[in-house]
Amino acid sequence: MIDLKTIEILLDIPFLSVTKVDIASKSIEVYCEYNTAESMCRSCLQKSVYVKQTLTRSIRDLSLLGKSVYTGVKVILGF
Repeated sequence: MIDLKTIEILLDIPFLSVTKVDIASKSIEVYCEYNTAESMCRSCLQKSVYVKQTLTRSIRDLSLLGKSVYTGVKVILGF
């Protein structure tokens, strides 16, 4: 079993929480989400506390132990 808190410490990104880690034969996928209550409106760039939609963006990271590493970040879009 993988300790998600240890992965969060290794990532060292204070506003992200690790929710899941999948290790396959050729890849490692780390799923995260923001742990802030606000988001930024893409139209007016103002802070918003209302959630309009969420989406997951996948970011390719450096390989680790010969495996491809992807970080999926759940992005909250406000209005």
